[in-house]
Amino acid sequence: MPYVPAPVIEKLCASEVVLIETSLVGKAALTKTFDLAVSSYRKKRFERIITALTEGDISISQAELESDSFISCFLKTNEAIDKATSNEKIDLLIQVFLCGINSNLISKLPDLYHEAITIFSELSYREVLILDIAKNYLPFSSSNEVERVGEKNKEAIDKIASMLCIQEDLAYVLLSRLQRTGFVIDSAMLGNHRYFYKTAFLNEIYSYLNLQLSFRGV
Repeated sequence: MPYVPAPVIEKLCASEVVLIETSLVGKAALTKTFDLAVSSYRKKRFERIITALTEGDISISQAELESDSFISCFLKTNEAIDKATSNEKIDLLIQVFLCGINSNLISKLPDLYHEAITIFSELSYREVLILDIAKNYLPFSSSNEVERVGEKNKEAIDKIASMLCIQEDLAYVLLSRLQRTGFVIDSAMLGNHRYFYKTAFLNEIYSYLNLQLSFRGV
């Protein structure tokens, strides 16, 4: 081990102490900055839900507002909105919440509402748009349209590509990613691609929802 003069060691130690102290000061300042930013962030998003409740066309009693099931669904929605990455996604989640109230999904089937808001929370806004197209174009596996599954899949993929201004191969990949929701499933390998079907689960959830979506800016 090479010899290091004592004065050099003292300088290194002093330098290290200064660095540690600076780091601690920086951490405290950073923590305070983030605490304020996160608090402001959450407050603004919380206020958007409250505004939607007060200005929305909903009918709900005081007893329902104070019920455990409603509070649970409210907190779950608030959690999803906190994680949303765009105003479009926030508006979508608020729509799901208001539809859940108006359709009595929250009051009668709160667990199903939790499933729905969790799924929409985990999807990007673009994926929700793709899901909306899939809902309108894909056949059920048990329907009479099974014989036209190839044709219906092509229509869905063409529509996705057209509405989102993307290549068909990418549209196919994005459609296949929706299988994680349980709303879309694929068939056995046929030809170059798997064919996709919509599920009864999709119909069950959407029977309670009437979502207004926009393709602008996507």
